[in-house]
Amino acid sequence: MDKSFIMGWSKATRIMPIAGALMLSPIIAVSFTAIPLLGLGLLAPVVFMIWLQYMTIRGGKYIVTGNEIIVKMFWTKTRRFSIDKIQKIDYIDLGTDWGRCPPNTRLQLAVYFERKYVKSVEPFRFGPSDRDGFVEALLEHNPGIIVDKKKEVGSV
Repeated sequence: MDKSFIMGWSKATRIMPIAGALMLSPIIAVSFTAIPLLGLGLLAPVVFMIWLQYMTIRGGKYIVTGNEIIVKMFWTKTRRFSIDKIQKIDYIDLGTDWGRCPPNTRLQLAVYFERKYVKSVEPFRFGPSDRDGFVEALLEHNPGIIVDKKKEVGSV
């Protein structure tokens, strides 16, 4: 049975497109009154940037199916990870520092795979909106995964 989880949103993801539109709105308003075509020319990129950011974040989802995690993003290649190769999952909270918090959620999961499967010491970070449901879906397929919910803010 396939279970799908959408990516979570942080405050920065909600505020940044609106802040950009508000900063450009006086310029666009003046341009519309003076030269309407210039105003349209300035408005189009703003609308496109807001749409692109929305689709990039909201277009992402994690699908737990069979023995795989399928990560689908809006414009990037679909990635597949084997659930059998997961050794450990840490709950992490990146805090409210906008410099550390990417456009997806600040409450993430650090997933450690077997070293032979993924040639990286760093864990993969997943940011589903329902972390507990995502971990439960993984544990259904691989009950041997070690889950640690006691991570400090900002540590991976």
